[in-house]
Amino acid sequence: MDTHYGLRYRNLLNQHGYGYPFFPKPSDALPIIHIGDVGILTDDGGFEYLWNVHLPADHRRNKSKVPPEFQPLPRFRQSCDVRNLVDFERNAVVASPSVHPDLAPIETLPDGTTVFKFSTADEAGAVLVLPRGGSRVDSLKRGTYHEYAMSNTKSWYRYITRDLGRLVENGRLYLVTGTDTCSSWGVASFAKPNGAQTFTLKFVASNAPSSKGASCGTCVANFPIEYRIGATDPTKARHCVFARGFRISMHDSVPAQIPTVSSSPVSKARPKGAAVPAQTTPSRLLQASILLDAAVGPGEDGSVEMEYNGKPPLFALIVGIDVYKHRSGFDNLTGAVADADDVCDFITTTLPVDAQVSILRNEQATRTAIIGALSAMKTNDDIKRGDPILIFYAGHGAEVPAPRRWPQSMMQMLIPHNFLPSHPSTPEQRGILDVTLGRYLEQLAKAKGNNITVILDSCHSGSGTRDSSPLGVMSRGFKLPASYAIDPDVDDLKLPESYTADADAKEDTDRGNRGSHPAVGFKASGLASHVLLAACSAEESARECDGRGYFTTALFEVLRASTARQMTYSEIVTQLPLLPGQRPQCEGKHQDRLIFDGKAPSGQGVFYPVTATAEGAFNLEAGEIHGFTVGAQFDVYTSTDRNARPVSRLRATATDAISAKLTWVSGSPAQSIPQPAWAVQAKAGEFATFAVAVAAELRDALKSLIEEDDMTWDTTRAPPRRAIRLVRRSIPHELEVKIKDGHAVFIIKDKVCTAAAAAASTGKKFQLAETVPISDMDTVYAVIQSAAAFFFYLRLSNTDDNIAVHLTMFQVRQQFDKKARAFRYSPCGDGLDDERGMISLAPGPSNSLYGFNLTSGSSCDLYVWLFMFDMRTLKVDIMYNPTTARGGGALLGPGRDLTPGYGDVGGAWQFTLPPGVETDVTYCKVFISSEPVKLAHIAQHSPFNRSGVRDSGPQVALRLSHPAWSTILLPIVLTAGRV
Repeated sequence: MDTHYGLRYRNLLNQHGYGYPFFPKPSDALPIIHIGDVGILTDDGGFEYLWNVHLPADHRRNKSKVPPEFQPLPRFRQSCDVRNLVDFERNAVVASPSVHPDLAPIETLPDGTTVFKFSTADEAGAVLVLPRGGSRVDSLKRGTYHEYAMSNTKSWYRYITRDLGRLVENGRLYLVTGTDTCSSWGVASFAKPNGAQTFTLKFVASNAPSSKGASCGTCVANFPIEYRIGATDPTKARHCVFARGFRISMHDSVPAQIPTVSSSPVSKARPKGAAVPAQTTPSRLLQASILLDAAVGPGEDGSVEMEYNGKPPLFALIVGIDVYKHRSGFDNLTGAVADADDVCDFITTTLPVDAQVSILRNEQATRTAIIGALSAMKTNDDIKRGDPILIFYAGHGAEVPAPRRWPQSMMQMLIPHNFLPSHPSTPEQRGILDVTLGRYLEQLAKAKGNNITVILDSCHSGSGTRDSSPLGVMSRGFKLPASYAIDPDVDDLKLPESYTADADAKEDTDRGNRGSHPAVGFKASGLASHVLLAACSAEESARECDGRGYFTTALFEVLRASTARQMTYSEIVTQLPLLPGQRPQCEGKHQDRLIFDGKAPSGQGVFYPVTATAEGAFNLEAGEIHGFTVGAQFDVYTSTDRNARPVSRLRATATDAISAKLTWVSGSPAQSIPQPAWAVQAKAGEFATFAVAVAAELRDALKSLIEEDDMTWDTTRAPPRRAIRLVRRSIPHELEVKIKDGHAVFIIKDKVCTAAAAAASTGKKFQLAETVPISDMDTVYAVIQSAAAFFFYLRLSNTDDNIAVHLTMFQVRQQFDKKARAFRYSPCGDGLDDERGMISLAPGPSNSLYGFNLTSGSSCDLYVWLFMFDMRTLKVDIMYNPTTARGGGALLGPGRDLTPGYGDVGGAWQFTLPPGVETDVTYCKVFISSEPVKLAHIAQHSPFNRSGVRDSGPQVALRLSHPAWSTILLPIVLTAGRV
């Protein structure tokens, strides 16, 4: 939808004094808004809900996405804190002065069809019609909201822009204190040529109380007009056409005066008994919407001084090196400094952030200066935990044989300006090894959080000299002399023996040491400390030509597109153009966060490419391994902007391993979809129903919540809800909800869990870690929905499995190798699985570490995801995820091993029991595919802890003629006292 239509509609109807007018979405759904809602006023005339000030942080509608130290207002009392002022009459019309409706509908049929006809002479106009009328409700305690907003404005803007990473414009934040709602509506907005013309709005909607279907209707005009017509159950007037409240903004100078506005009477437009609003004088009061400034402190002229500029911070270290002091056997570069300057320009002029940038060019970029700048970030008080940090390097790279007994045969390094490519050399003349950079990144992540982006436009292979071709393409990497060697003392390989992070241990103690989790000391290590965007794979060369690097140029062209800032790291890499001779890589546990956004929830709706086929259908680049089945429905978008509106809805009619065939949803008109396009799952397909046995006292309340959820869920902000089926205890089910002492108790019916609980303590059942008061049915329902998603992916498997991969779990021993001057991790003993295909452990005081080995018996390259499903908390952690590359990048080749938990693949894992718990069960589940897939959406946080997902001879590879996928499920049972 052209946002000009929504803007015109809002401006023209705003002058009637009813409040802020909302223009409905293309899906014919007006926003459902409540008193106390805080949200963002969108460009297209909508309202993006954030939280409600009357609900607790863990309420289902708030989902713990509230500002730090959030304190809700007391819930209002319907009988004395809120009043219904007046109602809109049936067939009410609210229109701009240029639009003149007939005094009565021109036709009203017995089936409820209502036809309105309008005439207009002006070039622009807008109209709202309410065939069933509407209801108005307002809070009587506006002063309470005013005071509350005044005291929280700064923290709200800071939270939204910094923690949520939203680029909300000043003055777009809105606190609702009153609404006008309806169950049937039609809106239109137009701009047309001069001359008197007519247009007609026709409604076809039953007025019967039992009607729940959406209405259909038409608008007939001989000029361009944007219209929306919709209806819901007539007994529930819940959709908002006007809202009143506080429009919150922050100013650092005297705000512009609001011009005087007069109201024009319109036939049937005003609610019954409502007075015609008087003209407003220049002030902060605009009809019923107050423009409220954060009173930080008045200046001498009466203006308000602004402490916070509303922009989220970003801290960057940028290094670009063209000129090298001790050049021997390799050439200087010509484009690295230009790349660094372009990155700096992007941060400071294009990206809407409050940037603090340190940039080192050529002779400034010595080894000491680079490491010093990295180390300074760790102690910089301006950098708060979770603030985005960017580290960019463009220059030469190289590799060298690792010391004896080192886990890998080769080590990579970045080449500072003063690097001396001979041996021996002084510490200041050495390169910056990958392990050294990794160590500083881990320390930085522990101090400032893991919202760290590392971009490397270099490589460790190549000649380092200019190609003989006329194009003058040059590699940003070179081969070191054979005499060059690593010296553990000189190259700063030594790691302190206290490396395992007291802070991590304290975090485990505070959390209660429950369940499975990354081992102490590993939470910020390796792939968990940062996201890496690299110019090429290990065997390729990063190249430059004509004074710029291929990778940096392409990457920042994509990032300068406005929609790119609403994309994840992995999505951005796949959007890069094909680069000659190099495939950019994305690595890191958090590669599915929005770029520069450490707080992005991993449970958001995922965008999948969708393309039109010659048969008139559509192909979705996602399939069975993603959990999609026949009947699943998808909203289709023309961009990956999460604030955009869908253009259509499609349904899956056939699925295979990694794709699905889509056609139009029954009853929807076939229409062309602009390309490129993306789809987000809106409804689960067949075989996705989750059966729950619930106490009789809870059934009615849960049924009501399920119905409400079907109407209001936003699939771009969260994954689709699984269908819930409430059953009797005699029907097979995964979850049972009982009542005990006024609390809902959740019983897991999984066979392994049931057997473990029975063996540990006679008569006890395996129940979730916490209970919920039955007075809080929203949270009870949230737990059920969390369980539905949890068990869906836990049980997901392929009945036509032809991939051979073996999974073994080992205990991992952590030792400090004094000769190698580093910690090493390796399996000790045999594999732990028994003849039943499960692991039995007794967690003890030593906090044993564990890792996994995957061995491929397949003839093709494979892509692997490894998840940990915690049965007591319903938490799903990612233990291992593959690299994202523009052209693929499988890591498990034929006959090869992958070792999550030790070696160079991630950190080790621990299994612990909290005090008083006798047994626990965790499932390790591996998803394997012959094609690259994105499965980060499977991870979820516990419904009892809503702060977010815890950072949880060579063979020739063949390509399968048909994509294949498989899963491996390994139960791990912890029992106190087991020997």
